[in-house]
Amino acid sequence: MNETKSFWTDKIPCWKMKDCSVYKTCPSYFGHKLPCWEIKNTMCDEVLGTHKTCEFCVVYKKYAKSSS
Repeated sequence: MNETKSFWTDKIPCWKMKDCSVYKTCPSYFGHKLPCWEIKNTMCDEVLGTHKTCEFCVVYKKYAKSSS
């Protein structure tokens, strides 16, 4: 079986880094094979109102370079 490795393997997930209380309803939680900034309609957009200003996000700052 050839499964795609999760982006979050060996990393602290965005929902833990941001202490997100609604993560279980977030597409990022279910789409964990990708970094959160590559997923549309995350709870950061919906609840936190960040509108994908990821360059200011602690998660993006920590992991964006490692996803290249």
